[in-house]
Amino acid sequence: MSRPLKRLLICLPLAGAFCARRPALVRGAGYPDINFTGYQATPVDNPLGGRLAAGYAVAYDGGGDILIAGVLADKSGAYHLAVLRLENDGTLDPLFGARGVAYDPKDPPAWGAAMAMDGGGRILIAGSQGAGFGNSNAVVLRRLLREGNPDPLFARGGLARAAGPFGGRAAAYAVAPLGRGALVGGAASGPNGQTWGAVWRFDDDGELEQAFGRGGVALFPAPPGYSSQVRALLPQSGGSVLAAGTLDGRMAIWKLLPGGGLDRSFGRRGVALGPWGQARALAAGAGGVLWLGGFVALYNRVTGAAQKRLPAVAAFSAAGALDKSFGRGGTEFLAVPNFSNGAQIFALAENPQGGLYAAGDAGAAGKQACFWALDAGGLPISDFGAGGVMALPNAAGGVDDRAYSIAFDGAGRILAAGISRDKTGAVRLALWRVLPAR
Repeated sequence: MSRPLKRLLICLPLAGAFCARRPALVRGAGYPDINFTGYQATPVDNPLGGRLAAGYAVAYDGGGDILIAGVLADKSGAYHLAVLRLENDGTLDPLFGARGVAYDPKDPPAWGAAMAMDGGGRILIAGSQGAGFGNSNAVVLRRLLREGNPDPLFARGGLARAAGPFGGRAAAYAVAPLGRGALVGGAASGPNGQTWGAVWRFDDDGELEQAFGRGGVALFPAPPGYSSQVRALLPQSGGSVLAAGTLDGRMAIWKLLPGGGLDRSFGRRGVALGPWGQARALAAGAGGVLWLGGFVALYNRVTGAAQKRLPAVAAFSAAGALDKSFGRGGTEFLAVPNFSNGAQIFALAENPQGGLYAAGDAGAAGKQACFWALDAGGLPISDFGAGGVMALPNAAGGVDDRAYSIAFDGAGRILAAGISRDKTGAVRLALWRVLPAR
């Protein structure tokens, strides 16, 4: 049986169950915060003046400000890994970096993709060297001090670089602090040109930990003809780490030991596999439950081509076993707006009141930022948006909006960062602040 047909036979019965179980859409408590600078979405002007500004990570710094990491293009079209700090009203904080933005114009072009804060309050930003993920030959990691200045004690001028062990392409999608160092997750070219998931470990000085994996990088090989990639990282107690992404066309979670080897007691010989599709996000909840979010594709029976994407969340135990009490046998397919023939999840976060929130996009030719709220069992929280799902109208002038990251501010409101593309193709950084479910 061909793989596309196998996926179709698996997904279509589940999609039918999803359609029959979809909750009534009733207006509820989750909606955009009207006290923010924009009612639906807040576009952030590019301080470098270029036609591209994208936010791939958002965080609340604990002092009332919002940090957004991603990529900014300058007027010449060069791309820069950058971090912006916004005040509570959505305006740039002039005390951070250079008038609200931290970047180094002397750096080689780089595409920022992920951000985290370490135990010392320093800011970690991971990305890919080059003009985008597709042509990067090295991952980059920048460490900033609290006020946006490069950390002079980290690597050379605060920026570390690392290639894949076999040369070729290397790209970063995730970052996490670990001890006094940091982990970067992404993908690298394997020995035969395949794309393999990869995790690099840097020490406190910005050098690769040579004892970790293979010269500082742990690899997740894929079967011949297929690929793997890491999209999210979640450190565990004792120095182990969970890496989530895609393996051989399925959502996957790997568990690494402190030295970079697989923990064979987790899942099946170190990896837990979810439904057919791609995983973009990983979060943990009470009792050690692990949530893996992304999308599952439905395939055309005749052509084998993907014709629709369903946003999906799979739940696993701390030991890597699929949690059959969640959703339908361990996976929940999320509701999508009526107009949409496709949606996907880019970010997950545990709801402090129980359950989880997800952020992503939904739509056909043009996308809209979309948010979901689920309880601990995978059911939609009915008083959030309309029956647990909320697709927001595009920002003013936007025709394609996407939410790539999610966090909470000091008042428990949902923060999300992403993009809003206008009809000319220019991309603006977008920020949403959404009131949580009651």
